[in-house]
Order: sequence, then structure tokens, then C-alpha cells
Amino acid sequence: MKTILLCLILLFSTISPTNASETVSFSKDKWTKLKYPNIKQNLVEFNQQSMTINVDQSSSPLIYPFDKPGQFKEIKIDADIIGTLNLDNNKLQGVKGNNDFTLRIGLVYQGDKKLGFMKRTVAPAWVKKLFSLIPKNTGVSHVRFFNVFQDKRLESDKPYKKKPKFFFHSYDIEQVNNGKIKAKIKVPSDKKILGLWINSDGDDTKSKFKVKINKLNLS
Repeated sequence: MKTILLCLILLFSTISPTNASETVSFSKDKWTKLKYPNIKQNLVEFNQQSMTINVDQSSSPLIYPFDKPGQFKEIKIDADIIGTLNLDNNKLQGVKGNNDFTLRIGLVYQGDKKLGFMKRTVAPAWVKKLFSLIPKNTGVSHVRFFNVFQDKRLESDKPYKKKPKFFFHSYDIEQVNNGKIKAKIKVPSDKKILGLWINSDGDDTKSKFKVKINKLNLS
């Protein structure tokens, strides 16, 4: 009996969690637009082939909940960025007053953080809406952002915490002169993911540009 039990333990310890596959839809009803207080909201256009985010000194999140939580190893993105940020070259991109990125691809990880009654009474409307989109009896662990950057000084920078314990950022794709983004990003965690958080911001740097996402897949 001990031998059989040991064999079963060894067998199941070698089985990796099954990875999901998600081809992101650009149907308008699949996405939820959130709004930060006192910040102009981005204008978003949807069609069946792409999604275009129009930024004009604005910033706002787009949330795409998955039908069910999944585990992913890679993000593939095909996008076009028309225009650039008005960055202050005397400051590092990402610091206060220069904290804009043309595209942030965020993964919302499943966890145990929930919005209880007391927190709900004081939470901003966009936070309440975010938590309303996740499955019942489920919480959030953190959001991991993979950022498209302009500042070459970020090329060798290590991932940093914007807000400890919840928002994590890294610089993964350099924005080239023609604005074409075609990249694969490795997902460094095998935890379950609840959905996507897409953000483009130009409010800090008073910037105007467009981001057209042609394809976005997770596998």
C-alpha cells in the first residue's frame, strides 16, 4: 500500500497545471471602461478586427474579464502606436510628473483580497466596478503590468513596485520609431489570471496619441 501511495504522489507531482488559451475579442460588450476621478477618460473605438484607444491628455483603464480564470505562459501582441509621449528627458519615465506609458498590458491575478463592506463605502467608483467584474467568492492577489516604454534608460531596469502588494510593473517592449509593436512576453507566474487590464496614459505629460491593438492572445 505504501508503495502504491508513493507512486501516486510521484505521478501527480509531475503533472503541470493545464494552461488555457485566450484569443481576446474586440467586441465592445466584452470590455468595461473605467474612469479615474478628476482625469479625462480615453476615447475607445471597437470593431471586430481591432480596438483603438485615443489618448488626449487622458488616461483610463479597460478591463477584459475572462469567462473563467486561466493559467498562461505567454502574451502575444500586435499593435500600432501613432504618436509619442511628451516626456521630460530630465526625468526618468515612470516617476511622478512623467508617469505615462503609451501601453500597459496588465494581468489581474486571482487571490484573497476582497472589497469588504467598510472598504466598499470609501473605495473610488472605479475600484468598486473592478471588483464587481470578478467571479463571486473570488478575490484579487495583484495586477502585473508589462509596459511599452520610450525611455531607453529603462531597457536594463529591473521590475519595480509602483504600489507595494498590489501593482507591479516591468518594462518589456521598447516603442520603436515607426510605432509597430509585435512582441511575445513571457508570463513569470503560474497563478490563475482573472482577466486583462489595458491602460494608455497621457495625462501626466499632456500627450496625444493613438494605440491600435490588432491582435492580443494569451497561451
